[in-house]
Amino acid sequence: RYNHSRRLSKPRSIGETQKMLNEVFPHRHTLAQEVQHVRDEIAKLAEAFFYKGKEDENEEVADVFARLARVASTLGIPLEGFIG
Repeated sequence: RYNHSRRLSKPRSIGETQKMLNEVFPHRHTLAQEVQHVRDEIAKLAEAFFYKGKEDENEEVADVFARLARVASTLGIPLEGFIG
């Protein structure tokens, strides 16, 4: 399903993170589908916050970030320069 065929080095910047996410999650979704994924991940984050523990919250925050980065990539927006 996802491209995990090679070991990726740890990104050192937000731009490298976005590039890595683009390699792991290739462009296969429309913007509407990417936004739906963000919505789903935010719902999971809310569930983790209200009903689960810190470990689940951390994982869901990372998932929300990854999905938001994918939305930015779908729109052709580089995150480098926006953050950090």
